[in-house]
Amino acid sequence: MVSGTSMTTRGCFFTREQYVELVYQGLLDKKGKVNLLSPAIIKPRCLWTGKQVVSTLLLNVIPEDHIPLNLSGKAKITGKAWTTASACRIYGSDLNSMCESQVLIRNGELLCGVLDKAQYGSSAYGLVHCCHEVYGGETSGKLLTALARIFTAYLQFYRG
Repeated sequence: MVSGTSMTTRGCFFTREQYVELVYQGLLDKKGKVNLLSPAIIKPRCLWTGKQVVSTLLLNVIPEDHIPLNLSGKAKITGKAWTTASACRIYGSDLNSMCESQVLIRNGELLCGVLDKAQYGSSAYGLVHCCHEVYGGETSGKLLTALARIFTAYLQFYRG
């Protein structure tokens, strides 16, 4: 649970080698071509975010003949943990608007939010539940396996 939250927070970046290694760890069983995403930052060097690692898994686990996943949800970690109310008033936005506590997935890409127990735990209307409802048990099982592998690899290689 901790590694998923840590990996998908803002400011978590990976080099190409690290990104490809994490994707490979998650998609060991995939046969065929693995579609990779372009880097989020190009200069001064190419960097990928933790959200892009999860997005790459989603795009490769979901069957190609299906529509990519769209999901709006909330994380268990509230918006107060990520920012202060005074900072939101300065910029004129709501405390929970585009905050890490709001999970937003569009066309299979994790755009905003962190993955915590509310998304891949035994919670209703989370990421895994949505995949099971839309794509079936086999796809949700592959997603859970891939997430477990990358979160374990992330802890072993970069936080251990």
